[in-house]
Order: sequence, then C-alpha cells, then structure tokens
Amino acid sequence: MSEKLSAIQQWLTTAEQPAYRFKQIEQAWYTTAGWSAVTALPLAIRTKLSEQFPWYSFSDSKVFTSPRDGTQKALLTLIDNAKIETVLMPNARGTQTVCVSAQVGCGMGCTFCATGTMGLQRNLTSDEIIDQVRFWQQQPNHNITNVVFMGMGEPLANYDAVKVALNTLIDKLNIGKTRIVLSTVAFPAGLKRLINDETFPDVRIAISLHAGTDATRKKIVPSHKHNSIKQIVQGIEQYLAARHNRRHHLTVEYVMLFNVNDLPSEATALVKTFSHLKDQVRFNLIPWNQTTAALQRSSEEHLQQFQQILEQGGLHSTVRYSKGLDITAACGQLAAQAVSQAQSI
Repeated sequence: MSEKLSAIQQWLTTAEQPAYRFKQIEQAWYTTAGWSAVTALPLAIRTKLSEQFPWYSFSDSKVFTSPRDGTQKALLTLIDNAKIETVLMPNARGTQTVCVSAQVGCGMGCTFCATGTMGLQRNLTSDEIIDQVRFWQQQPNHNITNVVFMGMGEPLANYDAVKVALNTLIDKLNIGKTRIVLSTVAFPAGLKRLINDETFPDVRIAISLHAGTDATRKKIVPSHKHNSIKQIVQGIEQYLAARHNRRHHLTVEYVMLFNVNDLPSEATALVKTFSHLKDQVRFNLIPWNQTTAALQRSSEEHLQQFQQILEQGGLHSTVRYSKGLDITAACGQLAAQAVSQAQSI
C-alpha cells in the first residue's frame, strides 16, 4: 500500500470511522479524479480529508500534445516544487502506454540522455510514481494497458519505492506483469538485489546497454566506470535462469550514436558476448533523439549495417523509433522542461 493511503487509513481509524470507509476511498483512488467525486463519503469527511491529503502528490500539471502522433507529455510540479515528466503514448488498437519517471533527475550521467544533464536531485516516493499513472488513468478517453519505467531516473536506484509502485500497478490498477517494462542501466548492486529478491514483481526487464565494449560504454555511460559488461551479462544469465519463460524474454536497449557505438566492431562484440543467449534476449536499436549533447543520430547506412551483423550472428533485433519527438517526449529527451502549447489540467 502507498504511503498516502496508509496515512488515510490511519486517519480514518483515529476518527473512528467504519472500516468500509477506507474501502470506498481506495476504490475511488484509482478511478476518480478528486475528492469531490468520492460522493460515497459524507461531505464533512470529504472536506477534512481533502484538507489533509491532496488527491495527487503534485500541485500543478501542464500537458503537451504532439500533433504528429498524438503522444502526450505531462510536466508535473511536485509538492516541493521539483518537476518531473510522464508520457502517454498511443498504441495500436486504441490502447495506451504510460512512461513513468522514478527519480527527479538521474545520477547515471549518460551523455546522450537529457535527464542525465540534470544530475540526481532526489528519489520519488511510491505515491509520486503511482500518481503518474493515476493522472493519465483519470483523464477522459483513457485505455491504459502498458506501463514502462523509462522516464526520468534509474528505477533500481530507487528500489523500494519502485517495488511498491509496481505492486500497486499490478494489484490495484490491473496492469499485467508482462505489460510492465522496467528499464535499468544495470549497475551491478541494483541488478543483484533484483535477482536475489524473490518478492520483486515478475515484470519484464530491459537493460540499457548502449555499447558492445567496455571502453565505449565508459565514455557514454559514466556510471559504468568501475564495472564491466561481463558483470552485466553474468547478472542477465542469473536473471534468465530464475525468471525466463516463453513470454518473458529480456530486452537489451541500444541507442544508436553516429561513429560512437554504431561501428561494426561494437556489433561484433555484442554477437560474441550474447550469442549463447540469442533465444532469450532481444535487442532494441533506438536511433538517438536530439538533446543538447554534441552527438549525432546514426546514419541509415550504419544502422542497417549494425543490424545486419547482429542478425547474421543470430541475435534478434528491432529498430525502434520513438514517439513524441516534436514535444521532447521521446526516449532520452525528458528533462522537466516546458514546450509551447501547454494545457493545464
């Protein structure tokens, strides 16, 4: 249970309210858009609760909509004035995916990622993570079926809050485990903790690798400085041994940077490293999305050559183009910045 709902439950107990009051609130918490809509509660109780427990863990929201593909980005101002972003992406068949943030900023410092330029300001609470999905779920015309932890921050560096949020998404918002993806840079301590935690929800995992060699990864993923790809692969092997099944493969994410990590030597190194896992791992090749960094997106020629080397080596790969590029909502672009034509909600 989230911290705020626990506090509300305690308040109701102290106020000597019947137990069913909390059940009424918990049901409304994930389906309605504010205290005023919880009409099952007496007005006096609603008023007192609204004064002590804000419906959301943010004080302001501004929504930006892409005219190109319908992607929406919300810039949320938290109670302490910190800012985060969350994205709602339309899928095929009329469903939607929510991309959530796990931290304000990020301490991993990836050179190609706008969030990395912010540094780590603080972890989000479980409520602040859950409320990103609640926010979108309580907007008109929602049909959310998937959630991806690919927004701001490193989820495994905020392990406990993310774990609570995952359990809430599964148990209270009815998002299936295989429809949730947690993306991690796979720093060894975080990956080891996940692998050894039998109570961690069995969601899908995506490893943000972005290089085939340690030398290249250390240049673009500074947190990798004292680690190795070999360590990451060992962690992947342990994870797959414990949790792999036919529907639960592991994804390796790879942002494609021109003449940095898109060279044939990097692709060949990936084949050598992952060939024994070829039936359990899928590669997402992601053309880099523009930030303020002095980098370039891979050319189509480099991208095709890179993918061909992987495929010839038996590794499955897909080129994934991001949505929301025109509102800086695409992969690697979230930096808590406003764009034009915002709509306050």
